[in-house]
Amino acid sequence: MDIRRIDENLEFRKVQTSGKASYIFCLPKNWVESNGIKKGDVISVKYVGDDLVISKVHKGKKAREKPVPKIVVDNFPSGMLPAIVQGAYIDGFDNIEMLTEKGEMDPSIKRLVMDTLQDLIGFEVVSDSKNSIIIQNISEPSEFNLKKVVDQLFRLAYEMIVILLESLTSKNPNVVENIETKKRMVNRLNLLSQRLVNQGISNKAIALKIELESNIHAIHWGNVIRLLNCNTATMFKMAKLVETINSLKIPDDLLDMYKKLPADREIPRFQESVPSHKRSLDFDLLVYQEIQQFLEIIEEVRKKAAEKALEPKLRLHLEKFNNMLQNLYENSLEYIKEMICLEHLNPLKK
Repeated sequence: MDIRRIDENLEFRKVQTSGKASYIFCLPKNWVESNGIKKGDVISVKYVGDDLVISKVHKGKKAREKPVPKIVVDNFPSGMLPAIVQGAYIDGFDNIEMLTEKGEMDPSIKRLVMDTLQDLIGFEVVSDSKNSIIIQNISEPSEFNLKKVVDQLFRLAYEMIVILLESLTSKNPNVVENIETKKRMVNRLNLLSQRLVNQGISNKAIALKIELESNIHAIHWGNVIRLLNCNTATMFKMAKLVETINSLKIPDDLLDMYKKLPADREIPRFQESVPSHKRSLDFDLLVYQEIQQFLEIIEEVRKKAAEKALEPKLRLHLEKFNNMLQNLYENSLEYIKEMICLEHLNPLKK
C-alpha cells in the first residue's frame, strides 16, 4: 500500500448547516471535474461502518426522482389549495411548485401558501418569484422517528381531553383558546406521520431509517394515525360545545362525576412512561384498563343525567358531549389495541 498515494487523496472539509436541520460540505473540485459531475447530477451516498462513501452514479443507474408537481393556482378555488399542497406533502413529494399563468400571482394566494407551509414540517420556500413559489424538503427522513412522532401526537390528544374536562368542571371560559393552542402542532404532526408512513411504504431505505418494518406494519401505523386524527377532530368540535354548556347550570353531583375522569394529576402516568419504542406490555394494559374505567364512568353519567329534571337545552348538549366523549375513549381503546399489535405481537420484531 502506497502511503503517499493515500495522503495525496486525503482532504478535510468543514461541515456547515443549511436551513434548520441539514448538514452540508463541499465536494473536492478535482474529484467533481474528473468524474464530469455537473449541477443537478445525482451521486450515491453509502454507509460503511462509521464512514460515508460518496460515488458517482453512472448513466443508466441514476436514481429515479419523483417529478415536481406543478400546481397552477388559477385552476382551483383558493380554499382548495391548502389541501392540494398538503396532499402532495403526504404523498412524499420533496419539491412542490405553485405557479400562475396570469403573469403575477395574487398576493393573497401567496399568503395562503405561506400559511399552509407552516404545517409542513421539514419544508421551506426555496424560490419566490412574481409568478411562482417553490417549496422544498430540506430535512432527512432519519431526523424523524415515526414512533416518537405518533407518541407525541397521542400525548397532545390526551392533554386536550384533560383541557376539555377541566374546562367543563371548573367553568373555565378559555376552553376554545386553550384547544386552539394545540391545534397547529396536532395538524403538523398528523401530516408528518402520514408522510412518513407513505414514504416508508414506497422506499425501503426510508423505511429502514424511520423503523417501519413492513407494509403490514405500515397498515397498523396508518390505523393509529387515523384514530388519533379522528379524536383530535372531535375535540375541536367539543371545545365550542363546552363553552355553551358552561353558560348553563349543571347540577353539582353531575360535575362531581365528570371529575372522576382524567385530570392534571393523572397526566404523569402517561408522560412518565418510557419512550414508545421501549414501551412495556404492562404499561399498555394499564392504559387500556383505565380507559375502560372511564367508559364505565361515562355510562354512570348518562344514567344520572337521565334521572335529573334538566332543562331541555342542557340535556341536549350534555347528551351530545357524552356521545363525543364516549367516541373519544372508544377510539383510544382501539389505539391501544393497535399499539399492542405493533409493539408486542409483531412477529417481525427480534
